[in-house]
Amino acid sequence: MNVAAATKQDHTIHVDRDESWRFIRAAKFAADHASTDNGRPILNAIEISITKDNPAMVQLVATDSYRLAVVECSFITQDSLDARDDVSVAVDAKQLASALPTKSKIHDFGLRLIIGPDGVTINNETTVHLPNVEGVYPNWKSLLTPWTENVRGHEAFAVNPQLMGKIMTSFHRVRDRSDNPVTILTGMSPLKPIGMELNLELLNVKSLLMPVRIAS
Repeated sequence: MNVAAATKQDHTIHVDRDESWRFIRAAKFAADHASTDNGRPILNAIEISITKDNPAMVQLVATDSYRLAVVECSFITQDSLDARDDVSVAVDAKQLASALPTKSKIHDFGLRLIIGPDGVTINNETTVHLPNVEGVYPNWKSLLTPWTENVRGHEAFAVNPQLMGKIMTSFHRVRDRSDNPVTILTGMSPLKPIGMELNLELLNVKSLLMPVRIAS
């Protein structure tokens, strides 16, 4: 099944100028978690989704099998969205990060993203089209269950310090202020990942550091 199968028509989302830089930082946070292994192209992608149950929120997901990033952006304006449809498409993470403008280059009207079966089109001062990446994205949603459950007890973990450093650097880039705290959860599931979460106004960012590979 094509990962974009749920996207039956083009949908346009708009991020106003004041929020565009936050959206760009959040998208690059997700891109930091994508794989660079060319042998697994679907993991080189960011999954961009909007659900009919919550059309005011755009979700970006990326993983390299050891780390998982989930970004939920609630400051998006829906220019056109059929409430009957779920929107889901995957685009190359590096291409998305490169296509997004720097802070000084954001147009006065902000960013406009057109999500369709063929990929994502970004309108700013110029128009860039990112093609859909073929494949089925990993089933990652069950890993987020611990955020809705009480965590009891504690565990000792051995983690890769290089990967942990990359995650914390990504959090630093997306924070509004240097004193925004990052919550760390442990002992969350039989897989024993370490979870980190950052809550900002209208923006929630999660990252899991996995001790095992996520099946693709």
